[in-house]
Amino acid sequence: MGTPNTREFDEVLRSLCSPWREELDRLEPGKKATVSELRFRTGCPVSLTIWGEPWFMDQQGLLQKAPVRTARRPTQSEMDELVAALCDYSVHTHAQEIREGYISLPGGSRAGLCGQAVLSGGEIKGIVQVTSLNIRIAREIPGMAAPLMEAVLSMRYGMLIYGPPGSGKTTLLKDLIRQLAGGAHGYHTVAAADERGELHLDQTGLVTLDRLLGYPKHLAVTHAARTLAPEYIICDEIGTEEEVRAMSYALGTGVKLIATVHAGSPEEFREIFLAAHGDADLSGDPAEWFRDRTVNDSGRVEHMTIGGVSVKGTEVRQLFSLRS
Repeated sequence: MGTPNTREFDEVLRSLCSPWREELDRLEPGKKATVSELRFRTGCPVSLTIWGEPWFMDQQGLLQKAPVRTARRPTQSEMDELVAALCDYSVHTHAQEIREGYISLPGGSRAGLCGQAVLSGGEIKGIVQVTSLNIRIAREIPGMAAPLMEAVLSMRYGMLIYGPPGSGKTTLLKDLIRQLAGGAHGYHTVAAADERGELHLDQTGLVTLDRLLGYPKHLAVTHAARTLAPEYIICDEIGTEEEVRAMSYALGTGVKLIATVHAGSPEEFREIFLAAHGDADLSGDPAEWFRDRTVNDSGRVEHMTIGGVSVKGTEVRQLFSLRS
């Protein structure tokens, strides 16, 4: 354990209990470095996600496309023990996270979970008998954000990065933070809104980074804009109306915002927009579809040109169910 290319995988293993820690540690280092998820399900073999596909380990630690007959399958009691281990045997301190369907792990990794929900007044008050765990391994890829830096350093308002789950948005944000606060392009003051600990970084050398850990995103953004005077605010996975309002407020203070949002493919965007504007030209590079954006004092888009068609910001928000 501990070789550079397996650091994040090994850090997750330290949060597991026996026998899973020892079994998964048998995986060869080259494969450890490519695993993005570990999935545990009651009564099923453990699967490892590599480049978006599930793989299964055999007794020798080799990967197979289908589970072997002798693969260990966690019982419900073993799943309960695994959840306790992921909580560092202090489940009550993670109660709020569990209600929301996840457990934060050291290093920015996170375990999503589901099982039997305990409801009260139509709200989830807890989850018992966890039957599925999906541990997403947080990684750093140095230099990943380098192609964006010219645009980031010259932009006036901000940047919204979209993509489907698992496409690397959070990893990209982490390298953007390092590029901005680590001196590669000078030292820029950065406030990172890190509600769930997923923007965790080794802060060595990040001398101009302020990390708002555990704050609800909308409160982190407004707090940073009001009190920390950052040049950039970076926020992962926005989506609620409160978060969009907070971003609009921050833009009005002159802060540059970089945020991510779950979204589909350019093909999905093309299909939806052409259904409303059949004369739009959405061929070629999607980055060239968007032109002439007009933003009001609060940072809200009022008009823009998409594929040669002038549209109001309100229409775009309605077409794509953007809650702003």
